[in-house]
Amino acid sequence: MPTLERLIDLMCDPRVARDDELPSTGIPLERERALSAAFIDTPEYGTCGTAALRVVANGNVLSIAIAERSDDNGLHRIVRPGDFERSFAFNVEHQPDDLAA
Repeated sequence: MPTLERLIDLMCDPRVARDDELPSTGIPLERERALSAAFIDTPEYGTCGTAALRVVANGNVLSIAIAERSDDNGLHRIVRPGDFERSFAFNVEHQPDDLAA
């Protein structure tokens, strides 16, 4: 199972699709190419943050983990590559009768 950091790394891929893989949406081809990347980086538009979420059920416990990488340096300025990261992990326990309503 890949780590959350690895999943975020995969989403930060700037490669664009081949022209024959692009949909015909009516926007200019150059724009369509740029928007086909998992991580969009153009002078006027782009990905500002990426998050990964994992939920694992084990009996009555859900284990939840979240990781985020942002290109906003906290001052609302974009910094490439992003260096602001945070993560959270917690468990949620429930009893079978908690779901009865």
